[in-house]
Amino acid sequence: MSPSQPNYIETHFEYKELTKIHGEPTYETIKEIEKEIKANAKSVRSSLGGGNFGHLGLVLSPDQYALISPTPFVRPDHPGTLVIPAGSTAHMREAIRDAHNAAKSLFETVEAVEAALRQQLCSAIDRKYLQAIRNRQSNSINMSIYDIFHTHLYRKYGKVTPNRLAEEEMRVKAMSYDPMDPPEEVYTIIEDLLDYAEAARAPITQIQAINIAYNIFNRTGKFSDGIKAWIRRPDHEKTWINLKNHFTEHHDLLRETGELTLQETQFQSQANIIHQMVCSAIDDTLKKHTSPTVHESTRETDTPTETQPEQKMNNAQDLLPILLQQMQTMQTLMENMNQHQNSNRRAGRSRRKKKYCWTHGSGNHNGYECNNPHKDHKKDATYQNKMGGNTWNCGSSRNNNNTQDS
Repeated sequence: MSPSQPNYIETHFEYKELTKIHGEPTYETIKEIEKEIKANAKSVRSSLGGGNFGHLGLVLSPDQYALISPTPFVRPDHPGTLVIPAGSTAHMREAIRDAHNAAKSLFETVEAVEAALRQQLCSAIDRKYLQAIRNRQSNSINMSIYDIFHTHLYRKYGKVTPNRLAEEEMRVKAMSYDPMDPPEEVYTIIEDLLDYAEAARAPITQIQAINIAYNIFNRTGKFSDGIKAWIRRPDHEKTWINLKNHFTEHHDLLRETGELTLQETQFQSQANIIHQMVCSAIDDTLKKHTSPTVHESTRETDTPTETQPEQKMNNAQDLLPILLQQMQTMQTLMENMNQHQNSNRRAGRSRRKKKYCWTHGSGNHNGYECNNPHKDHKKDATYQNKMGGNTWNCGSSRNNNNTQDS
């Protein structure tokens, strides 16, 4: 730690000590300390990457950082030795010196924050599990925080197999979202999938994440106006950040206008049953078509088996058509249920809105409200029991234009 830099662990970090990993790291334990490292990196303010996320860019890939900020996090280089051109005025020399000092301070702050994060990692993980990335001459780890996680820890100890990633992706794509719940439910499960794919070294693009969320919201049948507005947006505005803001706003509008009712919960209960059935079918399919070790985190060794990695990849590729078909089945069932639900809702509204007058037929008033009744007018007539009255606008072609003589 540079004498000019504060002790960030004590003065800024939310987690003074990371959760200790006892024994060999696993995906779950690595993920836990990565979350704590992210919180600590964000806690130290910085003007880099838009200025809103501290030093979080030290822990995320550029694609991951793009999900939270339109401004990329660019790690600064050392500004080098101060050079003042000959002939510079006093004002110019002062400006050059200030700019150099600012660049140097920014560089040193980034280096100090990363050093503090690295120090925490080394304290949280048994030394032998980091020995492979420790420089023998300096006895230090010079790897970036992101690389420590993604080129060493996840790759060696928290490995995500292709089959596990395919299974998780199918689960997320088949998600049945209850519009009564906050839309953050959708964002969180997709962002968890993105982290999972990053750990598997098979990152999911921002466009793919947007498409997954779009389909989940669209399947509910409640975001038709939001869907149309999203489609009309220019392509350069279709970012993950904008999608979250867009559908959160439309969800708030649905709540304010009372368009989310308990009927949605009843429909969602049925959808959840279907979702559970399909997830169970996916599990059964994976168990039938893969070896018992496919679902377990595996650690790379110096002498891998002859066929295991290749066999796992082939299994994943063979399973995708089966899993896609099962997900499509669930989506079709949900869409049919949604259409039936909407049809019943429209029919209910139609029945509630029907007013009937014996003299004038179906319209904007009933028999009790009629201001120009026929001499034989029956004020008790209803749309269901017309008592031989006018059938105008009642959906029947016969006598549809019939009017009673005054």
